Amino acid sequence: MPKIPTYERKLSIPGETGQTLIDPGKASMVENANANLGRQVGKEAEGITNIIQIHKEKLRQQDIANKALTISAQYNEDQRIFKQSEDQNTGETAYGNMERGTKFREDSLSKYTKGITDPELKMKIEGHIRAKSESLFDHLATHQATQRQEVTKQAIVGIKTGLLKDVYEGEDIEDAVEELRNAVKNQYQTGARGELSSVDEITKGEAAIAEAHLDGLINRSPSAGIEAIKSGKYKQYLPQKKIEEYDKKAKDLQKALIQDAKTVKKEAEQAEKDKLKTDREATGNEFVSRLVSGKLTRADILKSNLEPTGENGKQYWLNQIEAMEKKISGGGEGFKTDKALDGKLFARIVKDPESITEGQIVDYIGKGLSRSSADSLITERRQRLKGDKDPARDAAEKAVIENLKRDRRAGVFGEDKSGDLEYAKQIDSFRRWSKAHPDDDPSDYYEKLIEPVKRSFVFDFLAKDKPDPKAKREAMEKAGEIPGRKGSKKPDPLGIR
Repeated sequence: MPKIPTYERKLSIPGETGQTLIDPGKASMVENANANLGRQVGKEAEGITNIIQIHKEKLRQQDIANKALTISAQYNEDQRIFKQSEDQNTGETAYGNMERGTKFREDSLSKYTKGITDPELKMKIEGHIRAKSESLFDHLATHQATQRQEVTKQAIVGIKTGLLKDVYEGEDIEDAVEELRNAVKNQYQTGARGELSSVDEITKGEAAIAEAHLDGLINRSPSAGIEAIKSGKYKQYLPQKKIEEYDKKAKDLQKALIQDAKTVKKEAEQAEKDKLKTDREATGNEFVSRLVSGKLTRADILKSNLEPTGENGKQYWLNQIEAMEKKISGGGEGFKTDKALDGKLFARIVKDPESITEGQIVDYIGKGLSRSSADSLITERRQRLKGDKDPARDAAEKAVIENLKRDRRAGVFGEDKSGDLEYAKQIDSFRRWSKAHPDDDPSDYYEKLIEPVKRSFVFDFLAKDKPDPKAKREAMEKAGEIPGRKGSKKPDPLGIR
């Protein structure tokens, strides 16, 4: 008898066990249900496995895409830097850029695919680099072509520059034009320049050469330029309007040169006259000194550069020698220096050296001036006219002279001839003091000179103190503060000399 399967009931009825008898027919239904459930679970497990594989593949694809983008960005930056570097190459330096671009691409392929085992990622990287480098090569080719055109242009510019200098300096214009044509023709034959560009370059170059040749000719010789224009040799190179412009320039320049030549000649003649005048004045000054010293001869006068007649002419100096000889032959007191006259002339020179001429001073020789006194006055006059005196010193000396004149008029030095004589002595003493004390202030000298003198007479005690310039002058001369006429005398304050 078959065994009836049982099943254990999870929830038991109170009072009953968990095991319950099952109907055999129903038992087979349970077994089928279990089998179906197993098959369903298996299918679900297989589906889960497929989902995991798909998800894993998606993640792998994402990783490949991200890595490819990252590496592509790095390459893009490298290519940008490389392109910038190549753009800085100019002229013939740019000629090898395509070869350098190829090497850069191959080095980049090796750099960015080294160590990558995933064939898909490697293919993506290689594809990007090769595609991106195509635009690089287009750029490099354009840059090289531009630079080749520039080199072609500069090659002709160099030739033209030299030719323009040559023709400006006078080289033959036809030879220069022929050289330019051959240079452009050579570029055309080698493919460096097109036909239209070659024709344009030759046309413009010939015009430039013709202008330089004509301009140089006009600047060197306007008359030669005018004649060359008349010959018509420039018509084949330059338009008529341009030729007319150069013709006007040549004529204007010719006129200006003529005017300038006249001006230069006139200025040269005037300069020669001025120089001769200066030389003659110098000769006259020299003759004054030599006349005073007795060394001027008639032969010196006749051989000089002076004019025959006139104020400073040869006849004037011949007359001066004759007059001097008469004075000397006459002798007498006239050759002794009159201190009053000497002081008067000195004061006049200090106030205004142009108020008296050297000739006038010479005229006083033998009439109150000795030769040495006249020579001293002439030297003083020349120094002041040249400005050898310090302006402040000159002004101070003038002030002292004016003060002494004022004192003379006021009777400080005495009355009548005695006052005149003391005034002359005061001028002479101040003159010697000033020469011996160039660094001292002349105003100090004057203040000391007119300092009031104490009265020593018994019955003059009621009288006011007043200046005694004569006594002060004599005291200063005795003490050596005012040098003697024949040399400086050192002060002797103790009076032991």
